[in-house]
Amino acid sequence: MTKKIIWLLVVVAIIAFGAWWYQKNSLPSWQDRDDLAKNSVVLEELVSDPIRLEKLIKNSQVSIEMFSGNSSVQPAPSFVVLRDGVGEFIIDSKMNLKGDVFLVSVLGKIKMADGYDVFADLAFNSGGTGIFHNVAIFHLATTTANHVSSGALGDRIKTLSATALLTGDDAYDLNVKYLDRGDNEPMSADPTVEKTSKFKVVDHLIKQARALDSRSMADEVFGARNRGCFFGIGIGHRRNLISSVIPAAQLTGYYTPIKS
Repeated sequence: MTKKIIWLLVVVAIIAFGAWWYQKNSLPSWQDRDDLAKNSVVLEELVSDPIRLEKLIKNSQVSIEMFSGNSSVQPAPSFVVLRDGVGEFIIDSKMNLKGDVFLVSVLGKIKMADGYDVFADLAFNSGGTGIFHNVAIFHLATTTANHVSSGALGDRIKTLSATALLTGDDAYDLNVKYLDRGDNEPMSADPTVEKTSKFKVVDHLIKQARALDSRSMADEVFGARNRGCFFGIGIGHRRNLISSVIPAAQLTGYYTPIKS
């Protein structure tokens, strides 16, 4: 009798485990599907409303990397909360270096399998004359905007548009058009020359960047790990701003096109 009870308990345990495993790996229940459908509708309504979408990005959190000025020290991650489109951060308290990042505009979006990628023009200033524009990618799986990647555009440029073309289930090409200056024009000149930068995005992250005006492709070696282009610090150049004594900041996941 005892053996029968033990075997019965074993069978019940196996059935219970099988039911749990099936439920874990099966499609969502009707209730789950209903919740997913409702969330999808809410998300679609959000991204279809330019005013609400801009307000969301204006009050999101931006991830940046802080550089101490010592090339042997890894950059420290930091987060800046935007309030009505503007956020301030401290680059170096001893040197009283501060900077701010602000939303210039929302440029566009693309629908992905797990939500939307929204493109925004985020600009940096660290107290100097430079205003360094970047295309920032915010991923929306729900009604929360997560800053996931960024690409450099230029100093004191004017963004025009951002369009994306799917190249795979989780990949797309992102083309950003903007006005810049000619090669021989001073930075004080108004930007009037239309240019385009192309970014290859995989799984919401920029993997390659190329300025289409006769510049070559930059891959991961020259992307998120490239420390040759920084924001602000009162210096009006676009590249090679790093030194052994001046701290700096940049958007996390930052990519910059390089000259051929």
